[in-house]
Amino acid sequence: MVITRFAPSPTGDPHIGNIRTALFAWLFARSNAGKFYVRIEDTDKTREVPGSVETILESLEWLGIDYDSIQNSQFSIQNENSKFKNVYFQSHRLAVYKQYAEDLVKRGGAYVCACSPKRLQKLREQQQKEGKASMYDGHCRQIESSKFLIQNSVIRLKVSRDESTVFNDLIRGTVTFENNLIDDQVLIKSDGYPTYHLANVVDDHEMGITHVVRGEDWLPSTPKHILLYRFFGWDIPLFAHLPMILGKDKAKLSKRHGAVSVLEYKSQGYLKEALRNYLALLGWNPGDDREIFSNEELVKQFSLERVQKSPAIFDNEKLEWINGIYIRDMAKRNPDELIRRLSEYSAMNQNKSPLFPKNQQQKITPQVLNLVADRLKKLSEFLPLTQCIYQLSNYDSSLLIFKNSSSKKAQEALTHSLELLRTIPTLQFTEDRLQHYFNHLIAQQGCTVGEVLHPLRVAVTGLRNSPGPFETMAVLKKKETVSRVKVALEKIGNL
Repeated sequence: MVITRFAPSPTGDPHIGNIRTALFAWLFARSNAGKFYVRIEDTDKTREVPGSVETILESLEWLGIDYDSIQNSQFSIQNENSKFKNVYFQSHRLAVYKQYAEDLVKRGGAYVCACSPKRLQKLREQQQKEGKASMYDGHCRQIESSKFLIQNSVIRLKVSRDESTVFNDLIRGTVTFENNLIDDQVLIKSDGYPTYHLANVVDDHEMGITHVVRGEDWLPSTPKHILLYRFFGWDIPLFAHLPMILGKDKAKLSKRHGAVSVLEYKSQGYLKEALRNYLALLGWNPGDDREIFSNEELVKQFSLERVQKSPAIFDNEKLEWINGIYIRDMAKRNPDELIRRLSEYSAMNQNKSPLFPKNQQQKITPQVLNLVADRLKKLSEFLPLTQCIYQLSNYDSSLLIFKNSSSKKAQEALTHSLELLRTIPTLQFTEDRLQHYFNHLIAQQGCTVGEVLHPLRVAVTGLRNSPGPFETMAVLKKKETVSRVKVALEKIGNL
């Protein structure tokens, strides 16, 4: 059975690269009817940020990346009284790592190093002065390691210098590392905590991980991990190192390229389906020109063979385009669901920028959505585009004048419009019937379309750029429309 995992460190909010890794590992497992685990690598307590675990799990839950329970008593025990169901923490297993490290020393694959911080700093300075890579010089390799409780000591990996480490990466093909360039990595720190390298290998082995899917920044660590597998005599999992994600300027993705925290995209009004779809395309090619995939289609078609080697380019405009497609599709197929999402978004951002006044939330209707659905790229754009429906702004009366026309012509057009609106039966206050009546009025008055419809559009919306006047009036209904045109006439009369 294929078993993958996502193993983040709780050092801050998960960014796009982190969650893209989780998504690819999850898609590969699910496409092969396998298992997907979540493990929190919290052995570096100096860098841990409170609340990070909750944020990581919230990001996964929002995107629909579910995870499985491990059928292994070693891991089940730590989760019995945990609020994080099916999530596993390395900090709960310190005694396990220490035992494995001591066993590795007995096997000759590691050794105790008692070098002082002062000596190590002096060694680094000398190597930098000579233009050499900073590596431990093996000073303690030959010292007797029968005692493990040496104050301030660490346990280091004993790398075989005269060999090469060769492995096949599922994305990059054959990869070779010369061992003489690999440092004698610290496995157990002086505080008793394991480093990433030991804990990672031990946990992947005990969890039964078959495929390690991670970012290419971990590629240099792979030979160290393979050496550990060999020293322990364990089966080595298959590795797949995902390409980096760069900004459009080909620089490493950062905050200056836009939001990088996954939940920040949620707060900006992106749909989870759209973000998940876009993340899947960052480094993966389905083999054709398709760009829109349901979750089920992604699971069915995903394969590591179609993950590219070259860096993926994060394009916020492309993400907005995909998000707009999802919004429009939802507006057509399931407007009630989109209304629910908008309501949730409003509640989530109530303190920042309320979507509607609380007493007006019930007025979100499919008809209102239809006004702006074709223009929406994010949920956050709904308020600016539809605020005119819920409340007429105190607009400047000069907006009512069409291009090089005059206030007199605007006043005449609004007067004729008001007279017409009063005669239209309430039941005929629909978009198509309104358009029919006003087309007749324009022809009768011998005016241009702009001279009549521009002041009318501003009158009913208070905006120069807004949804069309006919669909807007159909949503406002007769009473409110007439009232707004009267307001416009008062404004134009005061010019």
